[in-house]
Amino acid sequence: AETEQGALQDINRMVADHQLSPTNAGPGLATCYDFSAPVQGQYLDGCVDSCHSFRTLQEAQEHCRLIETCGGVSHSLYGEGQKWHGGDGPFEVRAGPGLKASQDGDTSWIRIERPCDDGESPLGAGDTVGDEIDSSLGDQSLIASVHRADQSLLTSMTWILGAVCIVGAGVFVGYTRGHQPTVDLVVKAKTQAREFMEQRSSRGQPLAGSGARGAYESL
Repeated sequence: AETEQGALQDINRMVADHQLSPTNAGPGLATCYDFSAPVQGQYLDGCVDSCHSFRTLQEAQEHCRLIETCGGVSHSLYGEGQKWHGGDGPFEVRAGPGLKASQDGDTSWIRIERPCDDGESPLGAGDTVGDEIDSSLGDQSLIASVHRADQSLLTSMTWILGAVCIVGAGVFVGYTRGHQPTVDLVVKAKTQAREFMEQRSSRGQPLAGSGARGAYESL
């Protein structure tokens, strides 16, 4: 317990002294972001982006990378199943940099700045949450929604086609084996189809009859 308390004090001191930020990145080098190991029983002080919450840690950290003033992510147990802030989930983006003891067993991940490696994309470096980010996230969300809708439609059509095939096969087997209710059903369907076709084909006949009757009356 003393070792854990000492580690927490060291982390608080490093955060307060900005020792978790790079001091040798140099001008012109892009900044990338990592996150510390989980800090148990602590939450980051202050909100950023209204403490927007997410269902998973990965989603919250990706959003935190996009916010210039984000200090990290806190998992709030009091938020389980509730909506104390915007969003839906227990992982909140926080401002920090200070840590505070939690009575609810919260856990925090501190955002750490570092120079980007060669070829690494500086995700969120220097960006803020604005129209461009909202537009990008909105486009990705729209694409994902369309993809899910396509998958759902394809699944529904597959189930419907399978059900039709099963019913058709059952009717065919019953009819060929002389199952009386099935035979009566098929005969009734044939009769109705024949009557429908006769009605369709006879639509033009009244016109011809009317014309002939008119010609006869004119004589």
